[in-house]
Amino acid sequence: MRPMRGPLGVLAGALAVGGLVAWLALRPSGPPMVIEDLVEALPSATVQRPSPDVFRIVDASLGGQSKRAIQVAGSSRLVYAVTIPDGAALQVSLGLAEEAWTVAGEGVLFRILLSAPRETDQRQLLNRTVAPGRSPADRGWHDVEIDLSSYAGQTVELFFNTNAGPQEREARRGDLALWGEPRIVAPEP
Repeated sequence: MRPMRGPLGVLAGALAVGGLVAWLALRPSGPPMVIEDLVEALPSATVQRPSPDVFRIVDASLGGQSKRAIQVAGSSRLVYAVTIPDGAALQVSLGLAEEAWTVAGEGVLFRILLSAPRETDQRQLLNRTVAPGRSPADRGWHDVEIDLSSYAGQTVELFFNTNAGPQEREARRGDLALWGEPRIVAPEP
């Protein structure tokens, strides 16, 4: 294919450059807006198992990086009802408190599930074991972002579960699982 020459070629080039400039100017920029801070919303979680007193809001430092977090010892479940805005994502960091890094064992299984009104089954969004006692690479925060845009406009339930590692029957109280800065974010309108 031959490149366009003459006035039409100049016009086509100008339109292409103009389109690129408009796209750059109109696209969302900067960090996304926090729509729902799930640490702050902990008291309004619809389910807190085994009981609300096992959950603590803490400022947790892992490997020198501090985050506001929900700390739980042992197996647990938190459920939040959240209305999902356009372009939304769930951001969360997973970790175990530093005092658990030298505890032998299989670590903690972090699972996030979603239940939507139009679906009959829960959808698994995350299934990750963090085991700093056996894997030094797990000593720190593990940042996760999950796209929720397909649920825009719906009120869904988000399930945050912690369980024993894959080979253990029960989580140990020394595991001290951390959900770091869980939040729903979306681009600014």
